Amino acid sequence: MAFISVVFSNVWHFIKGFFFLKNYNWTNAVLFMIVLMVIQYIPLEGSAGVSPVKVAMMAVMPIIFLANFNINKAVVFGAMYWLWIFFTAYFLHPLSFRTSTVMYCGMFVSTFMVFYTLIYHKHVLTIDVFINFIRCFIYAYTGIAIIQTLLHMVGIWNMPWLNMILFVTEESGMRVNGFSQEPSTFARTLWLLYYAYLKCNEYLRGSKVSLFQAFGPEHRWVTICVIADTAMMGSATCFIAMGVVSLYFLRGYYLFLTLPIFAGIFLILRNAEIKHFERVVAVANAASSMNAGSVRQTDTSAAVRVAPIVNTCSNLANNITDRDFWIGHGCDYSLRFRHSPERRNMGDIDDYGLISLILSWVLVFSCCVRLRSIGAILFLLGLGGGTNNVAYSWGLLYILCATRYFYEQRRQGLLPVAEDEGGRNDEAYPEYAELPGPSAPQGESLRDMKPTAF
Repeated sequence: MAFISVVFSNVWHFIKGFFFLKNYNWTNAVLFMIVLMVIQYIPLEGSAGVSPVKVAMMAVMPIIFLANFNINKAVVFGAMYWLWIFFTAYFLHPLSFRTSTVMYCGMFVSTFMVFYTLIYHKHVLTIDVFINFIRCFIYAYTGIAIIQTLLHMVGIWNMPWLNMILFVTEESGMRVNGFSQEPSTFARTLWLLYYAYLKCNEYLRGSKVSLFQAFGPEHRWVTICVIADTAMMGSATCFIAMGVVSLYFLRGYYLFLTLPIFAGIFLILRNAEIKHFERVVAVANAASSMNAGSVRQTDTSAAVRVAPIVNTCSNLANNITDRDFWIGHGCDYSLRFRHSPERRNMGDIDDYGLISLILSWVLVFSCCVRLRSIGAILFLLGLGGGTNNVAYSWGLLYILCATRYFYEQRRQGLLPVAEDEGGRNDEAYPEYAELPGPSAPQGESLRDMKPTAF
């Protein structure tokens, strides 16, 4: 009961905030952008396709961009990415050119430019506000997941105003999508939020959050909510995302303590005949063969994300000399493979070529994630290594972008180190040992810190 009380009291506090005028500021504006892009309220936005709510929000972004104009990495690399898409679609493949598709992509890019500018150059977001936002966001997801699960248990499968329109059968089992359009999207969002929560607490506290601290007083309810959501949603993707984020805890001498724990969890799941976990193992085995067709035969749902990556990597040597592989085939060419994911390439390669994928990676890895990081793995495996015209993918990039902003703030010594109940673990993480406590002024001593990027 305490768990449910904590969840719903935080959700109610979040809802009340909408009725206070003082909350309408730039800080809450960037948080609203994250929420709107990540969630999918199906009664208003539909379960797929273009959301009129998101389009309305993105339509005003050029005005905000001009009002806060600043030349930065997001503007330069974002413009390069979109201009290439326009060039290859309009000049190289004019017969298939679609103004709506190209402009829709431009709306995503311009909105990201605004988000990056407000975060990096207007400094409208502080780390404690962002951590509290993630905590409330996870609580909100857990609250709706609990309600959906209880309704499923009494035989109610369809209730649109609660975002429940999933077709659930005895074979598919329990499937909870929260505020997302489907359970797999819920899984990616949940675990990326938890990863951002861990990293930001690391930057704030001056030491990594250990597995034992994750279940300590400060982080206990967030961790429990994430685990509870994982158990309720019924998604194989969730096990993959959980495995990736779990790498965060396998560092330093904690490796010898946590590795047996994770090995034991794996063996338990492996022998418990959990269907969704068995799907993950089967897809991993199929993907290791580097045969996209085998991935599709193993699991049609997982093949939508995994097969294009496998297909691109396995045929890279053969396609590298193909002109169309570099410049694409034009707008919406990839739609012809909607029922054959094993024939698709990752990202926008089929539509706009490998050059578009490279430019999108330049944008993502310069503004959102570091190459050697768990965030990069989540981007490649969770989002398929591409941006595309998918709102929640861009929303997750916003979260990664904000997380990287605080990483760079910490690296430059612009974040005071707050000490939590457990204190800093200077012996386990000597890179933080020379840092002053929270009462010390900002200065050169803080610049000695080298936060981990992984």
